[in-house]
Amino acid sequence: MKGQLTFRVRVVELVALLVVLISSGKAEGLFHYDAAVYSAGPAFTHQQRLALFPLTSAGNSSVPMPFPIGLFVIGSDGKALYAQRGLESPGTVPAAGVFKIEFNPTRASLIPRSTAFRSIFSFAVSPRQDRIVISGRYWDGSQLTCGVFQLEVAGGSVSQVLKAPDCDRTNARTYLSFSPDSTLIAAIYHQSLELIDLARQTTRSVEGGFYKAEWSPDGKWIAALEHSDRERTALFDARSLKKERLLETSDLHWSPDSRYLIGWKWQAACGPEIYSLQKIEVETGKASVIESSRCKLVGGSSGWIDSSVGQ
Repeated sequence: MKGQLTFRVRVVELVALLVVLISSGKAEGLFHYDAAVYSAGPAFTHQQRLALFPLTSAGNSSVPMPFPIGLFVIGSDGKALYAQRGLESPGTVPAAGVFKIEFNPTRASLIPRSTAFRSIFSFAVSPRQDRIVISGRYWDGSQLTCGVFQLEVAGGSVSQVLKAPDCDRTNARTYLSFSPDSTLIAAIYHQSLELIDLARQTTRSVEGGFYKAEWSPDGKWIAALEHSDRERTALFDARSLKKERLLETSDLHWSPDSRYLIGWKWQAACGPEIYSLQKIEVETGKASVIESSRCKLVGGSSGWIDSSVGQ
């Protein structure tokens, strides 16, 4: 299950890219969050939808998406997606740029200057959703430059943070993730966990042997997925950068209150290659199956969304 993986809901003719989100009681300053699935539907039929699966009720709802999406990030408030367009018809090339997709009502808007990126290998959205950090290839109108860039959402100004040695995808930084104060970026570079100081434009390699990383919303942890057969989840203290504990494999997306990580679990009763989702409690390591997902999934990728999206 290495690289960026996708969930497919066990529904006739649906091929799903899963955005897993778990229902929670509302804490101060946080939103109610639900489980949801982005489904592309049958190929090239334009039936893409965001289906919501609340943990606390049996009823489901769905939200139509304006177009198929590819690489995406969910905003910190759980009310918007930032996404690249996916393939819409055979033999075509997806439109360039990053779009902000909001809900209630559903609408999409192109982020200014994002079309100047000829390739995007990874991107992260700041907690305030005012900046996007992009790892990719950028065309400034006269030359192509590769590396890590910072894009201002409102005005569209672009500044380079790091320059890559070349434009080869194998030398690109991936799985970018903002620190809660937006001063640092966690990234994976040549299988090493790395921290990027945006102001100083410097890097610090923490430890090797990983292929995915994400900062916890409360700033306490950086979770990284081992580049090994076991794919265990390593938790690093975000201040000391010491590895404090190992949890079972997960998809590395944190709940908004930083209590849980989402993972997948195979059970014999589900059949071969059919999975359930589970939430992994960070403090105890206890994992429990999310009943609404039991025996419905194949593969895995996750995130969190505001439950009001489906209302």
